Amino acid sequence: MTNTPNIEASTNLNNPFAFKLDKEPDETYEGGIQVYDQFVDGKFWDNIKDAVLGTRMQPSRFTWTWEEFQSLPVEIAQERMMETDPNTEILCDPLDNHQLNQTIWSPIGGVLDVERFSLFAPIIFGNLGAVACTKLRLNMTLHSSEHIENCYHTDWPTHVERFKGGKTAVLYINTNNGYTKFKDSGVKIESKENRLVVFPNHLMHTGATTTNEKNRIVLNINFI
Repeated sequence: MTNTPNIEASTNLNNPFAFKLDKEPDETYEGGIQVYDQFVDGKFWDNIKDAVLGTRMQPSRFTWTWEEFQSLPVEIAQERMMETDPNTEILCDPLDNHQLNQTIWSPIGGVLDVERFSLFAPIIFGNLGAVACTKLRLNMTLHSSEHIENCYHTDWPTHVERFKGGKTAVLYINTNNGYTKFKDSGVKIESKENRLVVFPNHLMHTGATTTNEKNRIVLNINFI
């Protein structure tokens, strides 16, 4: 007797990474902005949250890196021969233009940490149904006494130019009163745990700090 799996029975199992974007979003806005709440299922979300935020017993699995500029001013980019969006519009005091981040997949270096990338891969290739991930990083901004909107930008100008029809997604790791705001429409998406907003990669947008929590953490995904 062979141990042949019961294929018929297995098809009745719920796929925790069932393709999500073929379903109706919870909210839609002009410009192709779509919002999905409770995007990642149960225990898989708990694994992600515990890995990023840490628990009482274990610290975060991510080492946060200080980033001098949350958005690189055009003149500094030119001096350093680096790429930035020529339409970049810095909104905040230069002293507030900073953040902590953890790059997981870089268009230059590729996968920088296989273990960390594998934590999010099911979201990218399962939930989002992406063909390819072009950039992946976690961003953290710290508490401020008033909301600070940093800069209208696109996440990666090359992604916009090379991948027409590409997408940008923001997955909110923690709930706070920070938000994502879109330049053309003025739409604001509040930071709510396990909420995902996905939109065409050419839409100019900015993030705002939180005033009611210690930090605001998001996962930025660029994909096609």
